[in-house]
Amino acid sequence: MERPFFQYCIAIGAFSLSLGIRFQFADILPTGLPLITFMPAIILVAYFAGPGPACLTAILSGIAGWRFFVASHGEVDSERAVFIGLFFYIAFVVAALGTIQMLRQTALTLERERSKNASLADHRAFLYRELQHRVANNMAFLSAILSMQKSASRQQSRDIDSILDDAIRRIRLFSNIHRRLHDPESENQSLDEHFRSLFDDLVNASGAENISLQINTNGLRLPGETLTTLSLLAVELMTNAIKHAFIGRTEGTLTLWLGPEGQEIILIVSDDGIGKAEGCGLEPGLGYTIIEALCEQLGASRKTHIHNGMHVEVRFPALN
Repeated sequence: MERPFFQYCIAIGAFSLSLGIRFQFADILPTGLPLITFMPAIILVAYFAGPGPACLTAILSGIAGWRFFVASHGEVDSERAVFIGLFFYIAFVVAALGTIQMLRQTALTLERERSKNASLADHRAFLYRELQHRVANNMAFLSAILSMQKSASRQQSRDIDSILDDAIRRIRLFSNIHRRLHDPESENQSLDEHFRSLFDDLVNASGAENISLQINTNGLRLPGETLTTLSLLAVELMTNAIKHAFIGRTEGTLTLWLGPEGQEIILIVSDDGIGKAEGCGLEPGLGYTIIEALCEQLGASRKTHIHNGMHVEVRFPALN
């Protein structure tokens, strides 16, 4: 931190000390070196106190040297050595101040770079820990999906190929979500674009090209961990609707709405399908189990109602 008063006190103190030393050795030093004891003081002040105090030291030294050790001897014009000494003194002051200032700037630059490198090292360590944490969470989630798939297969009369295909589909969608959220090029992507991409993946995987999606995320931004969980939840809800809501129909529309309400965030996934009363809904099964697990992870509550289709509303705290 710069303290000008203290710095100029150093300059005056250094000048006073060098003047005292010059008087002490006045009988020993020749008149051609009137300012020799002031030069180290100027260098030290320039380095430790800065250019302003160093200039003050140089001016005071020049005046004192001329007054006490040059003019007092008389015959100034004949003293060629004195003028040579003064010339070298001025050249020395200019060169010393310039050099010391460059050294100070270099030292400050090196210090800033050192601080920047230390900050980058801390940031890399944080990112590495975060990556490890997320990878561990992702692996745990994949393991949970396979475990739930295994449990569900014992209760359903499905062949092994169908069960594995279902597990592969979910893992592939999870991989796509993870890739998009960690792609640097997707940092500025809106949530509308993000959920649109997930829906397109679902449509491509299921071949349900007659289903359209309306999205409104109200310009919301969410932290990565929350968005990962919410994306998985939205995928499961949209998958359920695509599979069950439009049976016997050639087309249909899904609606995804996401936005804040007070201290909560609300996700609503709706369809204009046949409704639960005619066989559509969150029936017990692997998808239902995954939805329940994801809601629990978000600390969310969920409710479903039927009116011109099925509407699933999920509320979770905004601080997630």
